[in-house]
Amino acid sequence: MRRWVSGAAIVAGLVVAGALVATAPDEEAITAPLLVTGVVGETVSGRDLVAVVDDVRLTRYLDVKYREAGDTSTVGVWVVVDTVLTSRIDPVFLSSSELWIGSVRYRISDILPNPSPLQLPYGPGIPQRGSLVFEIPADALDDPGASHASVVLYDRVDSRLDSVPVIVVDLTGLEISARERIDEPSVVSP
Repeated sequence: MRRWVSGAAIVAGLVVAGALVATAPDEEAITAPLLVTGVVGETVSGRDLVAVVDDVRLTRYLDVKYREAGDTSTVGVWVVVDTVLTSRIDPVFLSSSELWIGSVRYRISDILPNPSPLQLPYGPGIPQRGSLVFEIPADALDDPGASHASVVLYDRVDSRLDSVPVIVVDLTGLEISARERIDEPSVVSP
């Protein structure tokens, strides 16, 4: 009888251990960035970066007004994200930022000439206005996730266990213009 009880306890222990292992998050989930989410017009704060998205526009051509940028036309669509960004550390590089539409992630474009908002050159505590741009295929706007796309403002390549500002945007109701003006990043006056 004792062997039967011991055997049942061992089997029960193995079942519980198997369930714990099967439901435990993997290392990627454990160390994932902490996404601090807001919407257009809200101030969203991460540990290293404070962000406000003022506007989101769609266009076929970027009309860069401050330096020569070459051919900025696209067969897809440019998503222009007008922001006010304030770094809390120095330096902040946004070259790892992404636009998430459904399960697809689009990297931020580096097509804009320097100075660009990809690097916040004025230092911590100084708000800077500028436009971030993402190039996406036109059919990405038909994805169901386009109604709640996310601008994820990674300020470093490795953002594990760090807070990251995320702004949720609805791309579905926006008109695609022929061209949109892109101005030089500037310091926001108090």
